[in-house]
Amino acid sequence: MADRYGQPPDVRYLNLALTLEYLQEALYQHGLSKYTEDDFKKVNLPDWGRQRFAQIASHEQMHVQFLQSAISVSGSEHVKPCEYIFNDNDPKSFIAMTEAVESIATSAYTGLAQYIDSKVTVLCQWLS
Repeated sequence: MADRYGQPPDVRYLNLALTLEYLQEALYQHGLSKYTEDDFKKVNLPDWGRQRFAQIASHEQMHVQFLQSAISVSGSEHVKPCEYIFNDNDPKSFIAMTEAVESIATSAYTGLAQYIDSKVTVLCQWLS
């Protein structure tokens, strides 16, 4: 059943989640392209710090791919990413921004999950 925008309600919610994932993916890619391992070390972050952010960036890419696929399988179109401007100026401000964005995204997902009707479909797509 389509909503007043002509999409199944779940697609609208998944597109909102995808928008958040695009933001997260862009943020991590930005930080990894801007800051080297030495930059992280210069501000007294652990040796493994940058690698952890690379791992998270990889997860964000998987989340984007999953949501794009879940929306496409429904026969709908997914939203496109925006262009983002991040105003961090060192690894610590980058990390602070990732913490804020992750907190916002987690809150959004927690609130959004209750509105997804096809949880089984989404779960099956995620597992495939």
